[in-house]
Amino acid sequence: MDAKTILKKLAADGIALHLREDGTLRAWPAAHLTDTHRELIRANRDALHDFIVDAHALTGEIVEAAMTACEEWGDSEAAREQMRQDILSTPAQDKADLLDYFKRYPSTASARALGRSKTGL
Repeated sequence: MDAKTILKKLAADGIALHLREDGTLRAWPAAHLTDTHRELIRANRDALHDFIVDAHALTGEIVEAAMTACEEWGDSEAAREQMRQDILSTPAQDKADLLDYFKRYPSTASARALGRSKTGL
């Protein structure tokens, strides 16, 4: 089972896995962990750690792509800030999919270069 699948399974069981500031994994809420969960995490600790680190590295790129989408839709500054907060709270296993979603919006510079209107996808 790959790290993304494990994280989705944990999420389905009401458990989130995060990185602490010291780089160690933390399951929350720990009270929901079963022995099976613990074994799964322990057996895949390195893969889970690396997956979460890689997912967090996408955050800046996701925010940038999301702000392009916000520009496309003419969102207010409050809506943009809410989008930033939503991205920060997105689980690691969903970040790559979120980036793929937002990448469908061309950058403002690319749209201008192609002669497209602000709303012309």
